[in-house]
Amino acid sequence: MQLVRPGPEHLASYVAALERGWSADNERGVEATREELSRIQADAAAFLASMEDREAKGPSYHSSRQFGGQASPGL
Repeated sequence: MQLVRPGPEHLASYVAALERGWSADNERGVEATREELSRIQADAAAFLASMEDREAKGPSYHSSRQFGGQASPGL
């Protein structure tokens, strides 16, 4: 396995996975998938930029069970 930074060259595969029903959010599932697809359609570059957040400055997670409701560092 090789970790890669999210980039335009990977976006089509990511969208295809979302459209097949995959979701990184196992609590919100389909709702989270729809939100991500909507964000990608609205501004793909901004979506990709939001995927890398090494300093955890992004929005807090909805679930209080995940990291006390705080954002965790991205890849």
